Amino acid sequence: MVGTLTFMSPEQAAGKDLTEASDMFSFGLVLQEMLSGVPAYEAIPFALLIRRVAAGETQPMPEERIDPDAVRLVHDLLRTKPDARPTADQAVDSLRWVLDRPKRQLRRQRRQRLASAAFALLVVVLAIVSVLAVRADRAATLAEQETLRAEAEARRAYEQAVRADQEAEKTREVANFLVDLFEAANPDEARGRDVNVREILERGAERIERELPGQPLVRARLKDTLGTIYWRLGDYGTAERLLTAALATRRELLSGDHAERAQSKRQLAALYADQGRLEQAEPLLQEAIAALTRQEDADPGLTASTLNDLATLKFEQGEFEVAERLYQRALELRQSVDPDSIDVAAVLNNLAVLAWQLGDYGRASDLYQQSLEIHEQALGADHPDLAALFNNLGILHRRTGELETAEQLHGKALEIAEAALGSEHPDVAAILDSLARVLVLGERLDEAQPLFERAYAIRSEVVGADSYETGRTLTSLGDLLRLRGDLQRSKRMLRRARRQLGNALGEQHPWTLEAVHALANVLRDLGEKEQAAALYTQALATAPEVHGCCSPRALPSCR
Repeated sequence: MVGTLTFMSPEQAAGKDLTEASDMFSFGLVLQEMLSGVPAYEAIPFALLIRRVAAGETQPMPEERIDPDAVRLVHDLLRTKPDARPTADQAVDSLRWVLDRPKRQLRRQRRQRLASAAFALLVVVLAIVSVLAVRADRAATLAEQETLRAEAEARRAYEQAVRADQEAEKTREVANFLVDLFEAANPDEARGRDVNVREILERGAERIERELPGQPLVRARLKDTLGTIYWRLGDYGTAERLLTAALATRRELLSGDHAERAQSKRQLAALYADQGRLEQAEPLLQEAIAALTRQEDADPGLTASTLNDLATLKFEQGEFEVAERLYQRALELRQSVDPDSIDVAAVLNNLAVLAWQLGDYGRASDLYQQSLEIHEQALGADHPDLAALFNNLGILHRRTGELETAEQLHGKALEIAEAALGSEHPDVAAILDSLARVLVLGERLDEAQPLFERAYAIRSEVVGADSYETGRTLTSLGDLLRLRGDLQRSKRMLRRARRQLGNALGEQHPWTLEAVHALANVLRDLGEKEQAAALYTQALATAPEVHGCCSPRALPSCR
């Protein structure tokens, strides 16, 4: 089943053969939303939505201020039996009848006014002829204005129909491309060779460049989708190439405030932020939010996602008050659409991260539990997003000294993440880092060191050796070596970690100060007391209390 579920006919959603009548049902769904501003299906969980679509159980169409003939046409188009729906020609005739109504009314009004004028001339003498002339002139002006308004409405309706047709054409092109792409896994095509997901993605990325020559926006949409998938697989180089190309095409062909341009900027900015390239990410997010704010009918979901991403970036820059305001705005938008959605749970998770950064562990725990309940109900027990939530809860229990519970939660998170994302994914590295910290607090240094080393290797390879995330793991590993007595090696690591974090996040960021404090400890142990004292003074003067929590991300794995 390929297509947008909320614009499918019942027979398409049920997997049956499609006819022209199916297209007429889909046209009816589009027409209802165009005329009333209310979609035919409300935002509900996928399983319930697909059942309603297959049964054709649409929402009632608000009929206030809508032409009754147009309402009847929508009802006829949305009949569950295909044979009962009007044909395309019949629908066109009905629409023409609706569009011609203002002209018919105008002609009727003119006849009525002429009849009144004729009667008045019989009753009234020449004294009021001038008055009638003035009124006739006003009436002509009003009639002309009505005609112009009717023509403008007709043009708008036509333009909307053209846009809908263009979107349908894009959808068909994407569907055909993807169907053909996945034929690579067909045994007849594979000829006995196992074809994995990455091979299919690579084949798709190559074909996008040479196919669909007349559909640049379709190519941009496919590149945006593939780029996001590569990002989630940890292939940042390929992801950046595809997402950058998608944004370039949309900048060239779409208006400045178009939603697809804003979406492209948001995706590329999120990729930059995930690599610690915050200075490149922030301008894109600010531009996207400004464009969405100027749109009267902006998608609240896209606006909320972009606000959430900017809040996360501000969090990582240490601007916690700004981050909380942005998260709250994103949460209000999400809850206005669907208070029990996964998107609401993601923002709750990020607010929980922020709460514990500020030391409010009770509020953080409550927010995590709310997020976890929504995720488990909607996604099941083995979704990778749950790994992030279990990991965050584990860190929270570590903060409150419940090490055994924390270790169990991190272990569960690691099991889910490795099964869903593979053993070399950045989220796996984040969980390994968190689990190792618990073991250090439990004085199990021999067990913690290989976990830190594995997390460092993954982050160096996938995210980059100079990223702030790699710097954080380097801080933890260097501090562990100090505890094990390997002071010179610890000193080298912590100096490198401080330099990386300072370059990426600034000298005043809590994570940079965490590395400063750790370096001061090893200098103290080496007897270099003056240098250690200077670093202690720097850390204390800048941040009296560093909670050292994780980064939220879209749905985070904590660091």
